[in-house]
Amino acid sequence: MGIITFGCVPEGRVEAELDVELGPEIQEDSSLAALFAEAEDTYGVPQDLMKALAFMETRLEPADGTIEFDDQPEPFGLFGLAEARLSFAAELAGVSLEEAMTDDRANIFAAAALLSYYGALDAEGTSSREGVLGWRGALERWAGVEPELSKDFATDVFGLLREGMSVPTLDGSTLVINRYAIGQIGQVSQGLDASGATWQASPNHSSRNGRPVELVVIHTCEGAYAGCVSTLRNPNNRVSAHYVISENGQRLAQLVDENRKAWHISARYRKALNSGQLAAYDNVPANEISIGIEHAGRAAQSSWPESQITRSIDLVREITARHNIPRDRYHIVGHGQLQPETRTDPGRNWPWTSYLARINGTASSGGTTQTGGGTTQIAPSPSIITVDNGHSGRFRASASWQPSSWASGKVGADYRFRAPQFTSDLAEFKLRVPETGRWEVFVRAPGNGYNNDIPFFVRHAGGETTVRRSFKSAGAAWVSLGTFSFAEKDDWIVAVSCWTGGRGYIVADAVKLERR
Repeated sequence: MGIITFGCVPEGRVEAELDVELGPEIQEDSSLAALFAEAEDTYGVPQDLMKALAFMETRLEPADGTIEFDDQPEPFGLFGLAEARLSFAAELAGVSLEEAMTDDRANIFAAAALLSYYGALDAEGTSSREGVLGWRGALERWAGVEPELSKDFATDVFGLLREGMSVPTLDGSTLVINRYAIGQIGQVSQGLDASGATWQASPNHSSRNGRPVELVVIHTCEGAYAGCVSTLRNPNNRVSAHYVISENGQRLAQLVDENRKAWHISARYRKALNSGQLAAYDNVPANEISIGIEHAGRAAQSSWPESQITRSIDLVREITARHNIPRDRYHIVGHGQLQPETRTDPGRNWPWTSYLARINGTASSGGTTQTGGGTTQIAPSPSIITVDNGHSGRFRASASWQPSSWASGKVGADYRFRAPQFTSDLAEFKLRVPETGRWEVFVRAPGNGYNNDIPFFVRHAGGETTVRRSFKSAGAAWVSLGTFSFAEKDDWIVAVSCWTGGRGYIVADAVKLERR
């Protein structure tokens, strides 16, 4: 038998002003929060808007000048501002260029001053900036690309505000972007080579010289989606890619037909860099045998949004099927592998192992979802079983475990949370193990900023094991508790306890078993 338990009691929520919805149960403890609040007081730009803009540009991990394309301006700081714009923003804020490049406070103030300046130029914004939507014109000016892409950029920033999020920062603290009552804003995509792609034609392409597609190359834009697409469409830049995927995975642009050569790698193919594979193409221009996919973001970032990775996986599956490309590490490669002298993307934190496994269908979030009345099949694999806190008869907890739907990475409609307390109060999940064997146990973190030392109990064939995990920065991901032997039975397998001295609320969202 196995059990996972969660436990603890919230202090209630505070309703923010303007169009902010109910705040999250997350405790914001980042020192950056005070800097964003100070910038709002100084320049009148909503701090959550600034946080969302910084997340869009750098995921709140300061840019250090790394570029993806030759002649691309070098970006710096939390907002990824570069060259002339950074210098102008620094002047507006009364700080030096060096400070704006390296100091968080100076960089935030420079960005706030620049956005305020753009807002003042926008005739509509000057009279309607009392809410975040009044800053649309300023955001479009900030994007500084073609009108259609600038609108997309602003829409994506508002999308972050509509969802809200808790962001783990580099020092281990949590920054909160509050959720706003913003309706859906966007455009319907049209289908091309890839499902759901929008055609954003680039003039930068040429013939493959009769060569077949043998490789899929993974890139990072070293910046945001709109700017990346704009750069790749500019004939003066002489660069392109076949596809660009936005930060949240909701936008997929196709710039070049797959049968044409996009200009995404400035190198010839070298078999020595790829374990001797594809020897027949040694010294051939790598662009002639590859399809390039750019991902909004930076090679140095510490993690990648699940929604973006999922969109990338779906796209690579389609491409490899169309061109009969093997789905392995020799045919799905990183830009840095083929051009190591000057490029590192997609970076050391790209999830290669799970990425390739999911492309091959050997890892999945599918399986069966169990309910009180039996088992409902939702995917072809019976080796994965998932139970959500909303499943009747398969979750139990005291009234101290309050429901919440704030974190966007949840399974189902909501999850439960409570404060730490030295008392026995478990949140438990009941799962039906279909056959005796070894199963890996996972629990779900619906977002970042929760308790950093949560105790879980797993009851298995050998007894009960206590496992502690931090949900401080596990956001919207499955966290493994280990692999255990289970007998075939239907029982309370996993429980979460609130008995901890850790900081932050305890959460109970969902539990998953995978056969091993």
